[in-house]
Amino acid sequence: MTEGRQLRHMEANLYDALDEAQIKFDKIDEKILELTQVAKYLIAKTSDDPDEVQEAKTALEKVNVNSDLKYRDIQQELSSERLGRKILKNKFDQTVSEINHFNEIKF
Repeated sequence: MTEGRQLRHMEANLYDALDEAQIKFDKIDEKILELTQVAKYLIAKTSDDPDEVQEAKTALEKVNVNSDLKYRDIQQELSSERLGRKILKNKFDQTVSEINHFNEIKF
């Protein structure tokens, strides 16, 4: 009976790990989207069109971005978030593989 309980506990832990990973994916994806938008505004801020520059500055103020922030800073942060997502994806895939292996053993 203890073995059955351990298997259920192990299965629950694997599914909990998937749920946690999905929450982290959502947060990372949201952060990447925000950073991409900020990068777009920073590029627009260097435009020759004064209206576009003003729109970009207004948009950056709305999202509380420091006016001294540079595009390369955002690019570095984007790279970091993308790397974190890639690492999380690898762990997620490994967990899915473990669940599949567990299910093969279970049945």
